[in-house]
Amino acid sequence: MAVFDNNVLLQAMSNANGPAGACMQAVREGRIRLCVGRDLLAEFEAVAARPLLVRKLRLTETGTARFITELLALAEMIDPVPSVFTHPIDPKDTMVVNLAVAAGAHVITSRDRHLLSLRDPTVPAGLEFMSRFGFIEVLTPVELLNRLSSE
Repeated sequence: MAVFDNNVLLQAMSNANGPAGACMQAVREGRIRLCVGRDLLAEFEAVAARPLLVRKLRLTETGTARFITELLALAEMIDPVPSVFTHPIDPKDTMVVNLAVAAGAHVITSRDRHLLSLRDPTVPAGLEFMSRFGFIEVLTPVELLNRLSSE
């Protein structure tokens, strides 16, 4: 079971040929079980509507709606998502960790430096995360793809 951060979802939606798009393809093929939550989807929809990202990634309302519909069909909806962790550096990333914990996910896939810092035991947030939730790996899309290809 995996959780994709919104940056991965946005990249997957905007570029099916990139690493995030390949991760989403692995979900479609059943090689990754994905989970989502209402808060994650709400943030995704809000971020995908930001004018700067709409222009930069060439997003459309129709494309975003289609992608959300696909996510809802492919992913397991986790609800409710209890709050068991607060990211001390970037509280907005808290929901991703809480979703992963609630789902029993083994992977969080992100390119966000604050989420990636959770795998570093030399920083306090990473040490806490790893001691409490050592069963969850935080991987970039490329790292997840490498893991899938070695299985």
